[in-house]
Amino acid sequence: MRKLFWFLALAVLLPATPADAQIEARGGVGLPSGSVVGGELETGYGLSLGVGFEVAPLLSIYGAYNRYTFGLALPTVPGVEDQDADVVDLGYTLGAEFRPALLGAIVPWLRAGLLYDEVELKLIEENGSTTFTSDSSLGYEVGGGLAFQISPLISITPGVRYRHLSPDFDQFESENEISYWAIELGVSYNR
Repeated sequence: MRKLFWFLALAVLLPATPADAQIEARGGVGLPSGSVVGGELETGYGLSLGVGFEVAPLLSIYGAYNRYTFGLALPTVPGVEDQDADVVDLGYTLGAEFRPALLGAIVPWLRAGLLYDEVELKLIEENGSTTFTSDSSLGYEVGGGLAFQISPLISITPGVRYRHLSPDFDQFESENEISYWAIELGVSYNR
């Protein structure tokens, strides 16, 4: 899947003319809801690196690599002390972005896309750690924000995205739902 993502990203960028392409880096805080293997997710942090290409006036397609890390509050297990856990949502997004040019140097944006993610569960105990990886699963994201153009090539892009997926771990029978609001600040290079 990674090869397919990079092939699509290159296919998007190669035919680009100077005003058509965008490269963006975003970082932020994840405010989760949902549970993984019976534990509740705690506030996390993450980053996203992406590319976009304008396919029509006001409409772009985008692809991104995303990684968000959350703490996991596990239920108390008798006989097990000091058990801690982390959950890492990592994968790819492919979607569409709408940017109406309404306010000159300040442009609102709206996004919707499909996720193709894996989730890693890392159980940390006194004598070491064990990592479990989910099967790759599909999810979705929707979001919006503003792009503040600070030069002809650079924009600051604060925004909020809602992301949802249901990872499946072969080792656990529990239902897993990961949903979170990603409150982010981004920087984009537009050419």
